[in-house]
Amino acid sequence: MKSQPLIYIHIGTFKTGTTSIQTFLSENRNILLNKNILYPLSSRTKKYPDAHHNLASELIKEKRSYLPNEMYEINAGKWKDVVKEIEEFKGTKVIISSEHFNRLTFEEIRMIRKYLANYVIKIIVFLRKQDEYFQSYYCQDVKIGHYWGDIKKYIARYKNEGDYYKKLEPWKQIFGQENIIVRVFNKDFQKELIDQFLAIINFKMGKLKDKKRKTKNITPSFKVIKVINFLNVIARGKLKLSKKNCRVLYLNSLLNSENKIRKVIERVPNSLLENQLLSENEKKELLQEFQQSNYQVAQEYLQQVNSLF
Repeated sequence: MKSQPLIYIHIGTFKTGTTSIQTFLSENRNILLNKNILYPLSSRTKKYPDAHHNLASELIKEKRSYLPNEMYEINAGKWKDVVKEIEEFKGTKVIISSEHFNRLTFEEIRMIRKYLANYVIKIIVFLRKQDEYFQSYYCQDVKIGHYWGDIKKYIARYKNEGDYYKKLEPWKQIFGQENIIVRVFNKDFQKELIDQFLAIINFKMGKLKDKKRKTKNITPSFKVIKVINFLNVIARGKLKLSKKNCRVLYLNSLLNSENKIRKVIERVPNSLLENQLLSENEKKELLQEFQQSNYQVAQEYLQQVNSLF
C-alpha cells in the first residue's frame, strides 16, 4: 500500500504575492513533478490558468461574492477531479493554491476536510500589515473599476477582513492549530517570497524558471490611483459604464507604465496631488484596532511574545 502524499493548501491571503507564487508553481510544474511534488492541473481555468480558483468557487453557494459568477468554469474541473489526480499521484507532496479560499465560511472549509479526508493537510497563509493590506486591496478594486469612493469608507466596509485571528479560527478548528503555517508578508521581501514558500514545503531551489522573480500585479503610484478613482466616480457612478469597459480603458492608458498621461500625473508635485492614501496617523490608528488580534496570531501560531508586525 502506497503512502499518502502530504497536502499543502495555500489560502493567501489576498495581496501577499499569491499570483507570483502560483505563476512560479505553474511554470515549474514538470520540474516539481520530477521532485515528487504535484501542482494539480484540475480546476485551473482558462482565465486564471495558474491557480485553483475553481475549487473555492465550487464551495461558495451563497451570492455574497462575485467569485462564483466571474471565476467558475464548469469544464475546468471540480474537487472530485483534483482528488482523482491526487489519488493517481505517486509522489510525496501536493500543493493547492487559491487566495479565494480566504473567503470561505466554516461549513465550506469543512467540505475541504471532507473531500481530503484521507490525507494529512497543512494550511499555508501569508499575512500582511493591515494598513498595507487595505491600501493594496483598495488600489486593486479601483483599478478594475469595482470600487469608487473614499478609502476610509472602503476600509470600514471590509474591516473584518483585517482581523486575522478571527479569519484563521475556522481553519484552526477544522485542521488543527499545529497544521496552520503562518508567515508574515513584507512588501520589501517580494524577491525572497518564492524562496520562503519553497522553504515551507521543504524544497530546495534548483534550476527552476523565474530566477528573476518577476513581480505580478504591480500597482501604479497612489497619484494614479486617485485619478482612476475620480474617473470611476464619473464612468461607473454617473455614466453607469461596465466594470469590464473601464478596466480595458485603464489597461490601455493609465495602467500602462509607458503612458504619457500617467507619467505626467506621477510628476505632479505632492503639494497638488499627495502620493499617499492614508496619513501616518491613520495608519497607526488602523494598526491599533487590530493590535489584540495580531498579538494572538503571533503567540498562537508563531510562538512569539511580540506582535505580528
